[in-house]
Amino acid sequence: MSQPAPSPVTTIRLAVKADRGALARAHAGYLRTLFEFDATIDTTRNLEEVWFRKPGELLPFVIEVDGQAAGFLLVFGRRYAEAMEANIDYYLNDLFVEQDLRGKGIAEAAVELALGRLPGRWALAILPRNTRALAFWSRFLGARELASERGLDADGNVAFHFRSRLLGA
Repeated sequence: MSQPAPSPVTTIRLAVKADRGALARAHAGYLRTLFEFDATIDTTRNLEEVWFRKPGELLPFVIEVDGQAAGFLLVFGRRYAEAMEANIDYYLNDLFVEQDLRGKGIAEAAVELALGRLPGRWALAILPRNTRALAFWSRFLGARELASERGLDADGNVAFHFRSRLLGA
């Protein structure tokens, strides 16, 4: 009888300037993925340098699996989040896991870690045609009883609002 494959060890850490190249390559993959759902996405847009110049305000996290970069989370801190929308502390701008690592629980683990580090009121928006992302967030938030509101944002994207808490609290 074969043993199930061990779960990959997923961690997140704030990116540093040395991560810029790896994040830029992953960001290009992210944009290509989004283009599948919205042909107006500019796939040549670069990851903005400002992500590395506003610590505490912009939070670029590297997702690592077994010590290797596997994707990223780009989170707006309170100042940027509140400028976008009243009554939120954090806005999850982008979440990306490399194609060959999807379906292994990496995104779930990475989001859990981010929510544990940054408790508060969160929001995110998803392109309506991105059914895989919609299913992920509905399942993720519903299983944790975190979803407080789902609706459409001003751009017609599906918006989720929820409150995170410290893990174990």
